[in-house]
Amino acid sequence: MRPFQLLASINPEITPKVCKVHLHKSVPEVDPLDAWHQGTFDDFQRWQTTNTYTRQHAVALIRNGRGSYMFAGLYRVLGKTQHAKNNFEYGNPDIRLVPEVFPRAAR
Repeated sequence: MRPFQLLASINPEITPKVCKVHLHKSVPEVDPLDAWHQGTFDDFQRWQTTNTYTRQHAVALIRNGRGSYMFAGLYRVLGKTQHAKNNFEYGNPDIRLVPEVFPRAAR
């Protein structure tokens, strides 16, 4: 089964046209894989240096340290704030990237 077929079986609205596939990689401040293991990935992902999430949904993949990527979640993009030229926050305490499937407690 292809990835979008699997995601569409959970939510039929999920198609490549409405999703941004984001391949997360390490940045000097934090390793996204470490953030995922520590339970802080949602906060890490919320801050971006570019206008990354321009579609309704985001599929998050994290480089797993073995040369491939792991699925980190499917999110609905509910809003963003641009704080500076290269500083975008997706969400705030009331509006944020909302996990749609595979909640942290189920991992």
